[in-house]
Amino acid sequence: MVSEECPARGADSAHDSVIQRLFGAGLTLQSTLACIADPAARERVRQSVGVLDEIIDEMRSVLQAGGASAAGGSPRRQHGPVGPGGRDGGAAARCRTT
Repeated sequence: MVSEECPARGADSAHDSVIQRLFGAGLTLQSTLACIADPAARERVRQSVGVLDEIIDEMRSVLQAGGASAAGGSPRRQHGPVGPGGRDGGAAARCRTT
């Protein structure tokens, strides 16, 4: 007999995977901030990171409202909206120019 939990677990896993991918994309963008010389371009990237944060929050809200488990939560929730490396995601140490 197949448990009814199996499809729910699969859906939770897929949702978690999508949220983790969005989180990873946001961190990648954050890690480039210190490397972007143009202030306007830097601000556009910062705004894009904010949009990704909002999407993650919306997805988690929809999943929780629909009864889907968000066990463990998004990595954003563990580190806050700017990630574990600080405002630039830790990029300053990697992108110094001479």
